[in-house]
Amino acid sequence: MKIAIPVDENRIDSTVCSSYSHAPYFLLYDLKTKEYQFLWNQFDETIKRADITATQILADQQVHVLVTKHCARHTASLVNSADIRVYRAKYDTVQENIDAFEKNELEIMTELRPDLYHSAEQ
Repeated sequence: MKIAIPVDENRIDSTVCSSYSHAPYFLLYDLKTKEYQFLWNQFDETIKRADITATQILADQQVHVLVTKHCARHTASLVNSADIRVYRAKYDTVQENIDAFEKNELEIMTELRPDLYHSAEQ
């Protein structure tokens, strides 16, 4: 099973980024092999729906869990539809959150932020 965490820097001692879709990098951690890698988040500041790009990156990497600080309702729905479960980051650092997930201490995110925009289709 792979975990993804949006991070500020491509270092294992990085902090969890406060934004999922606009994080500079994603840390991917494989629970089975204990290996990790960093993926550059290729979002474009001019694109309104960076959550779609970020979710596609994670889906392409066969991620099963997203650990993040915040998530909007629409984004959580999008991530869940990619068969990725969203958990709330409990700590500031990546390693603390990985350890907490492995100990089953993180909770599935149920408190979601309101969407910050409304698309023309809504």
